Amino acid sequence: MENQKIVDESLKEESTFSSCTHGIDAITADNHVNHSSHYVIPDRYNQDRVVILPVNTKKYYLYWEITPSLLEKYALHSCNDILFRIVDELDKMVFEIHCHSEVAEYFVNQEFNCRSIKVFAGFYRENTFVAMLQSNQLKLFDKKLKFSDKQKEVWIKKEKGFTEVIRASMQHFTLGLSSASYVEEIERLKQFEAEMIKHYSSDSLVKGS
Repeated sequence: MENQKIVDESLKEESTFSSCTHGIDAITADNHVNHSSHYVIPDRYNQDRVVILPVNTKKYYLYWEITPSLLEKYALHSCNDILFRIVDELDKMVFEIHCHSEVAEYFVNQEFNCRSIKVFAGFYRENTFVAMLQSNQLKLFDKKLKFSDKQKEVWIKKEKGFTEVIRASMQHFTLGLSSASYVEEIERLKQFEAEMIKHYSSDSLVKGS
């Protein structure tokens, strides 16, 4: 009965929860606090910037803003003289696009086979690339399966444990087998164990660490 009374009280229009909400409204009104749900996002921030963000493993969001003062600093006629070079951790170019507006965004649909990328905004002068801006460095998702030595040991021990359980269980299911068949099953089990150890010790699992 007591629990039902609490529920009934909480459902009343003038319950504790409702009066608290009204109290917040009263405080904001008394202090002339204006709350608005409308926010104006500026078209530009007048700051030179280039940013790259991941969307997924095959798509990246690129945003930039180039101010007129930066163009004047490098004696460029327009933003069309600028291009963006995406480079890997060795500063090797892996993608390049041209700038088409002082403020813009671009989705790079490309899968990169490197550990990290960053973007340079710049231009060519006398066949030499001159970097004006540099983005954040983005570490990419590693698609290669890797096991540390400790993890390999754990998995190998688990596989050995599985084979021991199977070997022990075979005593209950091989009573009708001949000795030759039993030996053959044991050999298959040993081969399975050896293959699993070889599998978890292979370079393909630890490459890229």
